[in-house]
Amino acid sequence: MNKGQAPTAIHFAQVKEMDGLFLTDREADANFHWDKLEGSAVLLFCGGQPLVAFKYACHKVGIDYDKT
Repeated sequence: MNKGQAPTAIHFAQVKEMDGLFLTDREADANFHWDKLEGSAVLLFCGGQPLVAFKYACHKVGIDYDKT
């Protein structure tokens, strides 16, 4: 954005406030809801705190992590 270019990813959901863990997408989705993640391809760091935080976020909003 500092170069005047559009970002390649769009931030759409802050998972946690304290550690900067965010969900992003390549396109804006004004109608995003967490259940849209079920059955979708989700790329994330597969270990440590980012994975634990994402699993917890899924649990809190009632989606099955194993279906993401």
